[in-house]
Amino acid sequence: MNLNWTLYRLLSLFSDKSSYSQLLRYKHISVSSFLILRKLHALVPELKTIVDVGANQGQFCIAARHRFPQAAIHSYEPVPDTFKVLSSNVGKAGNIQLNQLALGHEEGVIPFHQNKYSHVSSILKVSSENDQSKYNIGVEKVIEVPISTLDRQFNHQKSQGPVLLKLDVQGYEKSVLEGGPEFVKQVDFILIEMPFVQLYENQLSFTEINDYLNSIGFTLRQPMDFNLGKGNQIIEMDALYQRTPGQ
Repeated sequence: MNLNWTLYRLLSLFSDKSSYSQLLRYKHISVSSFLILRKLHALVPELKTIVDVGANQGQFCIAARHRFPQAAIHSYEPVPDTFKVLSSNVGKAGNIQLNQLALGHEEGVIPFHQNKYSHVSSILKVSSENDQSKYNIGVEKVIEVPISTLDRQFNHQKSQGPVLLKLDVQGYEKSVLEGGPEFVKQVDFILIEMPFVQLYENQLSFTEINDYLNSIGFTLRQPMDFNLGKGNQIIEMDALYQRTPGQ
């Protein structure tokens, strides 16, 4: 990542003493998560339910707990090694429920590509066209992980709103949404990572994901953060979608 971009993000964090103190307090917590949550809180001051799909080591859910202390947070991470780190980082926080599961459009078990750099591990295989750093550190192993659906997990129960669904599942976002048509009806906001280049095999493009979100009743509210790749190219964007009025 470009050094100037990294320094800019760190300096912007220094202006928020509360976020900075929280960042220093926890290991493995990303600057990106705190910056996104700061923007999110300014746009959406209250959330009562947060579903964190692709929790990794807890970067997002810990920052979310700081910004939305009254929210019930449900975090999903399927990789056993990463889940152990997530559990250690979260500790005994009463409002974060951890689930060692992948989410998608099916129930059962599914092959999962565990990368040495855990942030890019995915159900999908890294594309042969992907020459970005970190993605090609190498697959440590292909493992089988349990997979469920949003509708099965929430069993058609009413969640207290406003509800945020956060998706960071490395190209598997549409499958997660397809597995929760009933639950998605309760969702007010979707925070989703969207690609501008082909990072994984069979990964949908930005346009395809945007069109799909529009079709299920969500409209782009605001870009939240960007991930820079080779040559300072923007390769991914975290975007906030809001339920379209009347949908």
